[in-house]
Amino acid sequence: MKKIRMAAWGIALSLVFVFPTLAAAAPKLTSLAVDDGTLSGNTITPKFDPNTHYYSIKVGEEIQGVKVAATAVDGFEINIASSYEIDARVNGDAPKREKNGEWWPYAKDWPRISFPKGTATVQIIKPPLYANSAGLEAAGRYSEGLNGKKVVFAYVSVTDGSDVATYTIKVTVADGVPSYRHFKNFTGKNGGSGRNTAGETIAYDGPAYKASNGTYINYLLYVPSNLGTNEKLPVILAPHGGGQTRQPPDMSIRRYQLGTAFSKRSEAQGPGGDRRCIVLTPHITTYDFSAWPPVKGFNPDRNGGNDENAVSYAMAIDPTDGKKGYTLTHFGVASFELLDKLVKGEAPFTDLAGKTDSSRVYLEGFSNGGGCGVAMLAARPDYFAAAYIAAPAGIWNPDDAQKVVKGSTAIWASHAYDDATVDFHNTEINVGLLKQNGIAANKLREEYIPSGTYTYSSAHFFGQIAPYYNEEFMSWLFAQRRGQ
Repeated sequence: MKKIRMAAWGIALSLVFVFPTLAAAAPKLTSLAVDDGTLSGNTITPKFDPNTHYYSIKVGEEIQGVKVAATAVDGFEINIASSYEIDARVNGDAPKREKNGEWWPYAKDWPRISFPKGTATVQIIKPPLYANSAGLEAAGRYSEGLNGKKVVFAYVSVTDGSDVATYTIKVTVADGVPSYRHFKNFTGKNGGSGRNTAGETIAYDGPAYKASNGTYINYLLYVPSNLGTNEKLPVILAPHGGGQTRQPPDMSIRRYQLGTAFSKRSEAQGPGGDRRCIVLTPHITTYDFSAWPPVKGFNPDRNGGNDENAVSYAMAIDPTDGKKGYTLTHFGVASFELLDKLVKGEAPFTDLAGKTDSSRVYLEGFSNGGGCGVAMLAARPDYFAAAYIAAPAGIWNPDDAQKVVKGSTAIWASHAYDDATVDFHNTEINVGLLKQNGIAANKLREEYIPSGTYTYSSAHFFGQIAPYYNEEFMSWLFAQRRGQ
């Protein structure tokens, strides 16, 4: 027995002696997930493996960023840096933003955010579509990739305090002709030229439309380039959000796929395709691209609608008398008039006479554009066959909701729970009012994007994109007709 104990002790002693000489395992991530917010399953390639350190993902032209979520062994620190911008607010929690330390093997001026507890979630933002490309390239913030595509890099590192493992993610834009190029641009009292999102001077296709109320409304128009002789197509009205006001006109269709989500499907099909359509996007600007001053002189609640001190950028505004509900501004009224001209094939759309299907007029509005949609449905409840209202900056009052239900427009209501810009209760209130007024079950679809799908401050902008990648939504929309 004594020998056995001595042998066991000797083994134990040798183990104690050997362990300190073993090299510690290099830190690794235990998971890495990247998605583009479309809820379509698009993610990194190859599939994550802790021993693989280079990944890539291709995203659509209008996608503004990707969400990166990583985990490591508890107690290891994760750092994420990007060649452009990072947004790390998840459910209101904002980790401290830092500049890169000397140990970081990449450009020192790239933003980096540290997560000390082994769990990290951030939104890697692509350069804005309207950013000055040359300036960003000169600063090393992004660079030309294959075939002239812009590339954004994200770097995820995990450290135990002494050793560091780094994972690289390359974000590129998917190949294809940019869908915004399928639109014609009608801007300015006299047409002419102006700047696009890249800062380039472009010639407009014609002047803005002057409505009967005296308002000039700029607009972008998509008509299939291969329009068939006997085609009669649905018309989609896409009023932009507040952020696109006074931006270059093409931004109103490029930002968040407003309009282009439909045009690119339509353009890919031949005559007779089930996604074929015409898209009209009104755009609010003035005509001086260097200044874009606010438009004064309209407030429906004062002086019979005239107030020289009022400022209105929007197509719809909330009355100031304490009642819920949105009403159309002069821009909204002008846009509705323009839509009606298009549907009827009247000037300035006489070349499209007989090419539109008046039983299939659709409305898609997001944010302030969703508020415009709320007001338009109340103003003309029997006009639209269907409406997609996402994160609306507008709420119906009970009387208007009753009008909308009687008008029998099919409605797809969508909102992200984490929306930090427009409270998701706006959609819940609107849906509740529709239900209280007896909307038919086949006329209402609800979609709430779960908490945690996006970072907190980007949920407003990314949340409305998901249905555009949902073929169920597209099939639902294009199946709607007035009177069915």
